[in-house]
Amino acid sequence: MIVERLENPTCEDLADILELFKRIKKRTCTASAFLAWLDQQWGNLCVPVIRDEGRIVGFTVAETPSILDPKTGWLPFTSLASGLPRQFVSEGLRMAEDWLKEQGATKYIYQSQRSPRALLRAYGIKPSKEVLYEKQIR
Repeated sequence: MIVERLENPTCEDLADILELFKRIKKRTCTASAFLAWLDQQWGNLCVPVIRDEGRIVGFTVAETPSILDPKTGWLPFTSLASGLPRQFVSEGLRMAEDWLKEQGATKYIYQSQRSPRALLRAYGIKPSKEVLYEKQIR
């Protein structure tokens, strides 16, 4: 397996990414809206991918900081095939963090899904399953 930044995606690359995107539970948009967003925002994105035998089996999308908050990047989507070794997942996230740092970000926000029971245990609250986290870039 290798981790690389996707620069010029082929149709097969996008098909692999869309299949992984469809596996995201409670995703916030349709696959066709996600594809249109990728097309419109490509110049503002870093897309580290994990390849296994030529096929994409995991990806993360990092988006540049906005005008309103120029020090905060965004990791809106991550999807991985089950059973991927953690080292490859970590390497893809490090690649996204390094790219965000090059764009001037000092932190990023990412969305995670946790079960309401886990949130109740961890924080004593019952929010929705989607939670936004903020992480400092070192």
